[in-house]
Amino acid sequence: MNSLTYFIKRNFPNIYTRIREFLFPLVQKHRQKKATLFINPMTKDVSVLGYNYEIQLDPTNGFIDTQIFTTGTYELDILKVIAQHLKPGDTFIDIGGNIGWHTLFGAHVVGRLGHVYTFEPIPKLIKQLQRSVTLNKLEQQVKLFPFGCSDHESEQTININSINIGGSSLFTLKDHSVHSETITLRRADDVLADKLSSVSLIKIDTEGSELEALLGLSNILDKHHPALIIEYSPSFWGDKAFEKSQTFFAFLAQKHYKVFDLESGHVEINPNNDWIKNFTKLQTNFLCVASSTNLSKFTL
Repeated sequence: MNSLTYFIKRNFPNIYTRIREFLFPLVQKHRQKKATLFINPMTKDVSVLGYNYEIQLDPTNGFIDTQIFTTGTYELDILKVIAQHLKPGDTFIDIGGNIGWHTLFGAHVVGRLGHVYTFEPIPKLIKQLQRSVTLNKLEQQVKLFPFGCSDHESEQTININSINIGGSSLFTLKDHSVHSETITLRRADDVLADKLSSVSLIKIDTEGSELEALLGLSNILDKHHPALIIEYSPSFWGDKAFEKSQTFFAFLAQKHYKVFDLESGHVEINPNNDWIKNFTKLQTNFLCVASSTNLSKFTL
């Protein structure tokens, strides 16, 4: 996504949707042709929003690695939000680190005096992410934890989507190309209890387990009031979607957060029962900002 595309998506989401529907088949055909060259693991030089670094890519991971290979970027809109809510010396927590796209970007934003704590439970991905951290000489500021986040410690089975490893989930997947692995889940509150003096931003992308990860962050939210980027994916919850959505938004309200939909022009939403019932997309991304935050310094 280039800057013009981002501008249209950010300010004119309905127009962006119509343009995307028209152009997507043509763009997709070009990307598919380019992706045929992506046959071996490699190191990719990236330049995004003024930061230059390298990332390890593996074609067997599927969608995200291929997207970065063919376009040079991924989720530019999310990166812009990260850049806006972090500054040199800050602390960033990345829950669901995957191959480290957001972790590496965040590490460059916070700089040598900042800290990034990343949770990723899939062994293959944490090894790939570690190689990228080492390649960029970020070992002093990036700390990797080889487990996922939840509201209690446990061992769970994660369903690995081999077509898109970033879509792996603790919930049942319909994709036929799935195998399972056992992973460890822990509460971020427990893992980071003695490591944090402040936290500016937390990103949570756990393919349906975002509520549990949030509940395991309760103490950190109370103490530091960081901004949150959360993928909201009620499609994973089946017939419990309405009930879990109510709990999800009630928790955020209890912690005094305002919720903005990043996929709909960054508008603030009032997630009441009608909003929950009328949400028909598979997922969206929220920016959640503590009510006490001075929003005048941010472009929402």
